[in-house]
Amino acid sequence: MKEKKPLREPSAVTWTQQTHTLPQTLRERPGAIPALFLLSVGFGLWLQTTFPSLGVSFLLLSPLLFAAGAALLLCCGTRAEKWVYSAAALCTLLLFFIFRKSFLLLVNDFCSALQRVSGHIYLHFEADDKVVPLLAVMICGGAILLSRACASGSLLWLLPIMIPMFELALSSVVPFRAGAALFTGGMLLVFRRQGQSLRRMLGRIAAAALSLLLALCIALPLRSMPQNPVYPALQNAAHFLLYDRRSHAMPEGRLSKLKPFNKSDTPALSVTAETPQAMYLRGKVYETYTGKAWKELSGETRAGYAQLFYTLHDAQYFGQTQVASALREIGGVTTQQITVKNLTACRAHGYLPYGADSIAADDTLIGDTQIPEQETFFCFADDSSTLQSAQVKLIDTQEKHADYLALEQAFAGYTRKVDLSMTDDARDMLEREFASRRPQSASLSAVRKAIRAYLDETLVYDESAGKGEKGKDFLVSLLEGSRCGYSVHYATAAVLLLRYCGVPARYVEGYYMPENSGAEVTLTEANAHAWAEMYLDGIGFVPFEVTPGYGSDESTQKDSERKIERSGNSPAALPFNSPPPPSTPTEPTEAQPQYFPLLWVCLLLLLAAAGFAAWVLLQRRRLRRALLAIDDMEPRAAVLRRYAYTLRLRSFVPQPIHDDDDVREAVRLAQFSDHEITEAHRRTTDAFAMKVRTDCLRQWNLPRRIYYRYIRVVCL
Repeated sequence: MKEKKPLREPSAVTWTQQTHTLPQTLRERPGAIPALFLLSVGFGLWLQTTFPSLGVSFLLLSPLLFAAGAALLLCCGTRAEKWVYSAAALCTLLLFFIFRKSFLLLVNDFCSALQRVSGHIYLHFEADDKVVPLLAVMICGGAILLSRACASGSLLWLLPIMIPMFELALSSVVPFRAGAALFTGGMLLVFRRQGQSLRRMLGRIAAAALSLLLALCIALPLRSMPQNPVYPALQNAAHFLLYDRRSHAMPEGRLSKLKPFNKSDTPALSVTAETPQAMYLRGKVYETYTGKAWKELSGETRAGYAQLFYTLHDAQYFGQTQVASALREIGGVTTQQITVKNLTACRAHGYLPYGADSIAADDTLIGDTQIPEQETFFCFADDSSTLQSAQVKLIDTQEKHADYLALEQAFAGYTRKVDLSMTDDARDMLEREFASRRPQSASLSAVRKAIRAYLDETLVYDESAGKGEKGKDFLVSLLEGSRCGYSVHYATAAVLLLRYCGVPARYVEGYYMPENSGAEVTLTEANAHAWAEMYLDGIGFVPFEVTPGYGSDESTQKDSERKIERSGNSPAALPFNSPPPPSTPTEPTEAQPQYFPLLWVCLLLLLAAAGFAAWVLLQRRRLRRALLAIDDMEPRAAVLRRYAYTLRLRSFVPQPIHDDDDVREAVRLAQFSDHEITEAHRRTTDAFAMKVRTDCLRQWNLPRRIYYRYIRVVCL
């Protein structure tokens, strides 16, 4: 019988012998140049979109990136490779260090993009306007990463670009445009290598394609999620789990899911006041009407007013405490301490009396609709007669309060831009229903009187009323349909009527405490209430009650109007802005799209990280079981299996350790002879395997060690 030839031992390969000539390097990776081209174009497009401060089109960025990357790629496999890449990296670091203040321009671009999504103020840094060093660093650094990825066929080099690109796209901070798609195509071409088995190459491409497809499947629905009917259900479920302990009688702005008013006796708030009085406790304020719901103003819209609110907050002027600021400005108004404890009400926000002063408001937030969580307040009396008297005093002594009025007028300008919008259907409906009743006078009192009279004649209070007709605007359905409802219906109609008359107004949900309730009272869900609040020039947003059975201040309003007229100052003559006349209606503004909250993106990223960690643990567990199974095999099979694993392990290092004579003899006997394989042969092979493992860990740098141990999982 012809004896089988022994396995051919791998020859010693040194680092010098691994280097190849230029043509051989390019032949091994025929997709390097096309991949570099796609990556350069995609990266250039992304830079132009993300960092407008660069002021350079991708038509210039992409060719420069490709040219620099191609020059570096031509050096791969030559003796000059190490020196060229080292010099390029050193130049990049030096430029970054010398012109580091110019890079604050890029930070400012990122802050601006984040500001549009979150609606918070992000201070911009003082930066140098030297753009050329920025371009040099971007081109040089990008060329190094792109060329190394194309030369090695490893996506690890692209991680510094891939991570911010796709994360910013997923969170809607930067639009997911053609640049990312081209970059994805280049990533797929990076895998192509000559001589590689078709199965392995297709497997790697399929894995990368599935990962990118998963990212796209997540990103695209997230960008359109606010318009997706599934989104409100998910958002409401998360809101309920996080914040709502018990039943909440108000719809939290969701008009399309409105149910009959549930007057349950579930305790909601505990209120303690030194001087009991009727009190509105603001819980949630909404500014945008969509026809199906009341929503917060989008972060993108609020971002345009970042400078305004930075100035207001720097002067300690907050919309949440406007009433208190006005009363404190004129002086002579007493305060009382009020404590509001949340028992089972929604905990996503606090509950704030209108006259509250010195609250812990977030000074980075753009807008004034967020109510901070706070229990103890020092409140001014906020009844209608006090507020009207304060307005009269401000009219009479405008020069004395010039600083305060300058801040108030700046905030009033903001409200006239964002709190007058409505849907086209709602405006057309009010044109048909209310145009003839709209007062010709610019007096706010006349507007309020006309709205109250219209709602009293049109609507009937009915707590069993729910949502309107499916597919119709809520206001249109209300006025064309049943014409009955409770506080949510009345408040929605009042806000839109005020806006139609040119008065900035908002929709509010919270709790109403009637008069004579006592010094300490527990408000239940039966006290849950929705109301309109309108902007009173010089004072701020105040409640405008139209729901039957709740507090009315019509008589005090008339008395205050008479006082103003007797003082010789009519509202139309004031520097305060009055409602526009009927001939010049305020044009509606388009509601900005709501972006997917960053909290959800973080949650998805955590889930993805948890899934990846579980996959790594599973792979490591399989490898551990396979290695333990070798220990349980009989010596001959154990020697062959251990040696096979050792050959695979040492293929991942540039300078593998070679077999000694004892190991070679043990493997030859186990594979080609019938001689008995002893435990000594097993121990020799095991020792050699441990030696190879130690050598691998010594030669791998930190990124490779992480990659081979926790991603490829070839070593424990």
